[in-house]
This record gives sequence, C-alpha cells and structure tokens, in this order.
Amino acid sequence: MIDKLQRQIIIEENKLSSRLASLQEDVVDQPIAMAAKICDRIEQGESEKEPLNKLGEDMANLLEEADELRMKSLKEILGILTPIQGVEYLAAAKRIRLCLQQWGKKREQEHNSNSN
Repeated sequence: MIDKLQRQIIIEENKLSSRLASLQEDVVDQPIAMAAKICDRIEQGESEKEPLNKLGEDMANLLEEADELRMKSLKEILGILTPIQGVEYLAAAKRIRLCLQQWGKKREQEHNSNSN
C-alpha cells in the first residue's frame, strides 16, 4: 500500500515540478521592453494587472497545491499505518527535521567563520 502511494505521489510531484519549470521559464521569458511598459503604466496610475504579478499569483497557487499534496500524503500514510506506527513515524520525521535544521545552522556558522 505504501509502494502504491509512493508511486501516486511521485506522479503528482512530477506534475507540480513541470508546472514550476513552466512558470520559471515564463518569468525568464518576460522581455525587458514589457518591464519598461509596466513601469510606465504604474507611473501613470493604471491598475492593469502586471504580468509578473500574475506569475507571482500562479507561483503562490502552485506552492499551496504542493502543501496540499504533502498534507494529503501524510494523511494517507497515517491511514495505512497502525496508530503506534503513526506516532513513531511522526516522531521520527520530527527528529529528522530537527537534525537537518541543526546541521544547516552548523554549516552556516562554519561558512560564516570561514568567510571572515
């Protein structure tokens, strides 16, 4: 059951990744001339939606969908596991997160001390 869930999650992640790549390409593809037009519109007080604002909204929506996928995945995992396994899983996930956070802080401190 976990294997089947993992395959489903990977498919959904790939869809989100493809949409993210498309959004990133759209941002890069915005011509400089369009940016100049946007600045002119802003200075003239026009309220037309900027293309970059639209891309920002699309990016925010994509992030919300990714959060929903994470929450849906967690709920499905907990639905498969026994209650005890679920508690152990959540505790292990929290420990991993805290360890990664500490490791990141340590690396940042090392980087900052090496830069000085």
